[in-house]
Amino acid sequence: MPKIKTAVFGNTSQRRLDTCHEEFKEVMTLVIAALPYTDPDTGVEIIDCGIICGERSEQEQEEAYRLGNSKARFGESLHNTYPSNACDTLPMRDGRYIWDDKELHAAYAKLVLDTAWHQGYRWKWGGDFESFYDGPHFERAL
Repeated sequence: MPKIKTAVFGNTSQRRLDTCHEEFKEVMTLVIAALPYTDPDTGVEIIDCGIICGERSEQEQEEAYRLGNSKARFGESLHNTYPSNACDTLPMRDGRYIWDDKELHAAYAKLVLDTAWHQGYRWKWGGDFESFYDGPHFERAL
C-alpha cells in the first residue's frame, strides 16, 4: 500500500509559526494537513499555504507601519508579543503567496477559522476589519 504524504510547512514558514502562540501552531498544522482543500460553497481550491509572519520585532513592526502594511506602531500590534497572538498566513501556488485574490483569501479564511473553531478557539480575521482589509492576518480574540 502506498504511503500517504502529509503536507507540512517549509523551513521558513515553520520558523515563523514557531514564534506564534500554541493555538496557531495547532490550528495551522491541521490546516496544512487538510490541503488540498476545495471550499464546498464556492468551489475555490486551496493547494498550499505558508506563514508570512508571527512575532514582529520593534524594527519589523515599525517597517510594516512605515510601508503601510500595518496600522499599528510597535507595542500596539498582537504581533509584538512572544509568543505572537497574531499570525499572517496566505494560500500559495507554485511556491508563491497569493496576495491579490480576495475570493481565495475568503475561502482560506473560512478553512482557517472553521479549523480554529473546531479546536475551541475564537479568532478574528483581518479580511473582516472595518478600518482596512488585511487578508493575511489572523489574531486570537483576547
